[in-house]
Amino acid sequence: MTVSEVSKSLLTKNIEDHTEEELEALQHTAARELGKRCLDDLEVVASQYIRLHGKKEGVEQMGEHLCKVIAQRQHPDGWDGLVKHLLKISG
Repeated sequence: MTVSEVSKSLLTKNIEDHTEEELEALQHTAARELGKRCLDDLEVVASQYIRLHGKKEGVEQMGEHLCKVIAQRQHPDGWDGLVKHLLKISG
């Protein structure tokens, strides 16, 4: 069975009737779908920045806003923490 088929079969039962294994499969599938939707939303935002500022400048402006505005408010270590993480994953 594919993940989609498993999800469809699990969604036909009442939540109380699921085994722990089935609930974990539902949770995993839901998390993957939510992650996909987040990435889709990010692609839309990136397109908006690129349309407004051009390709290079648009991505750079989006990155600056992500670091200085969003990460400053949301990351436990502020925007500096996000920048450190980006440097770490860049190789």
